[in-house]
Amino acid sequence: MTSMKAKIFALCAFLILAVSAYAQNLAQQANASYQAKEWQAAATAYESLSLDDKSNGQYLYRLGVSRRQLGEYQAAVNALEKARKAGVPDMFVDLELARLFAAREEPEMALEKLRLAGEQGFGSVQQIEQDPELSTLAGSDGFEEVMSVINKNYAPCEYVEEAKDFDFWVGEWDVYNKDGTTQYGENTITRTNRGCYLYEQWVSGTGVPGNSMNYYDPGQKRWRQHWVGAGGSIIDIYGGLVGGSMVLEGRLYTINPPSEKPFRGTWTPLPDGRVRQLFEHSDDKGKTWISWFDGYYQRKLESQ
Repeated sequence: MTSMKAKIFALCAFLILAVSAYAQNLAQQANASYQAKEWQAAATAYESLSLDDKSNGQYLYRLGVSRRQLGEYQAAVNALEKARKAGVPDMFVDLELARLFAAREEPEMALEKLRLAGEQGFGSVQQIEQDPELSTLAGSDGFEEVMSVINKNYAPCEYVEEAKDFDFWVGEWDVYNKDGTTQYGENTITRTNRGCYLYEQWVSGTGVPGNSMNYYDPGQKRWRQHWVGAGGSIIDIYGGLVGGSMVLEGRLYTINPPSEKPFRGTWTPLPDGRVRQLFEHSDDKGKTWISWFDGYYQRKLESQ
């Protein structure tokens, strides 16, 4: 009796291993067919795999994609909705459904699914432009509205008005004293990271460089500048627009000799197109202020 039980146990173990090996091999075949865009083979394999494992969202999603590529649209919709229930993020399901409805030449449904994908976080403008199905939606009624939803994910800072408050400082500049008789240095301010911060690249007249990152912090509702100069100065200031000028206050640190004191910067656009940058520090905890740097920015094209 014991011997019979052992044989049955061994047989069951063998069958389990055989089934597992078969499923693993089938999954490998399915994935290889999917990557090679052999859609019929991929659909057949994923159909079989999804019947054995109804909770595997990837199998169901890829089954839906394969069915869509074969033009079997209703079967594709069924598989994709099952994939959603199995845990595939809504964004990916709705994006694939947008492709499906675009392929069926139903732009209104396609745009609705694309809008839902955007509301769920999809933000790849380039992907839409390069996608064979989604790119056909350009020019359709409502396309620009949907793209604005997606663009907010792609470049969110472009939709925050306060993030543009410092744009008057953007450009390539020669920096002089007030009368324009002495050049203090050159500065390039670049609006980068899709409008999320301004990058400063300064070189003084004696060749000493410095850089700062300037950005609007929506959590703190204020602008902030972090500056590090090769001469050992470190600036950490924050604030916002005051009467048309950007006014940032905080601390100035120097490495050699070590020091720390209150500090503020004021950038003011002038009627003649220049920008005045006034840096001040305080030796009495902010009661009085002493000029640390007073420079007038003139755009390079205008100063040449």
